[in-house]
Amino acid sequence: MVWKRNDSTKYRRSQFVLAVLLILLLATVGFVFWLVKKQLDENRPIAISVIDQIDISQEPTQNIVSEPKPEFDPAKLQKVIDDWAANISGQASVVMADKDVNILASYNASQEYFTASIYKLYVAYFGYQQVDAKAVNPLEQYINGHTRAQCLDLMIRESDSPCAEILWAELGKQAQTNKLVDLGITKTSMEGLSTTATDAAIMLGLIVRGEGLSPESQTAYLQSMKTQIYRDTLNIGFSSDVTVYNKIGFNGLKEYHDTAIVEFKDGRKLIVSVLTSGVGTKKIVSLGSAIEAAVNE
Repeated sequence: MVWKRNDSTKYRRSQFVLAVLLILLLATVGFVFWLVKKQLDENRPIAISVIDQIDISQEPTQNIVSEPKPEFDPAKLQKVIDDWAANISGQASVVMADKDVNILASYNASQEYFTASIYKLYVAYFGYQQVDAKAVNPLEQYINGHTRAQCLDLMIRESDSPCAEILWAELGKQAQTNKLVDLGITKTSMEGLSTTATDAAIMLGLIVRGEGLSPESQTAYLQSMKTQIYRDTLNIGFSSDVTVYNKIGFNGLKEYHDTAIVEFKDGRKLIVSVLTSGVGTKKIVSLGSAIEAAVNE
């Protein structure tokens, strides 16, 4: 009977150990299942029912791409011209444009005038193209002890006529007129020396963009315009905060023209082409002052 009791005790102990092991196994499996479920829940997208509970009463801010602000206000510039033109005697034409020659404001823009020295603006452009094409030697002696390169500078900076006249003839007057037409400058005659404010503005646009010119020629051309010696119209109308690159042409006190690239302190560039007859320099000075005031409003 003792043997039977020991055998029974061992049997009960074995069952107890098996039960404990089973419980531990189930607990371990349950814990592992819980960990896996928790990980899945953390990576699971939010259910639609949860989204429905999110407050969407306020619409999200949208990234709105606004139209770029124009460099200049055409309405303000047009008012400047209209007010100016209403208070002058004589005849005048004005064109204001951006560097791409998009016309921003104008007055009597297609009226033809005697070019006076504005024709040198066109001659110098073609002269620099000759140099860029290596068709001529810029260092060769040209006239009055000046090299060809010096003449290109002098005809703009000092409005030197001998330099301009020899190149004007050399390039061919009709040939230059034809080339200007190809550039969109259609109402200028290099034979009769007539031009318009619009045509001069188009040429200024080519220069300021460097179109048809090498970087070296563009830089030289603009430097000559920046330092030209006739500084009695737009140059003094604008303040010292403004840089004016221009070519002036005049025929005594009758015709007086100023064709300018006007660079403001913030880098914006405005083309201003003013051709006049019987208006006087003081009125052109006042136009420059009015333009700067309107641009800075």
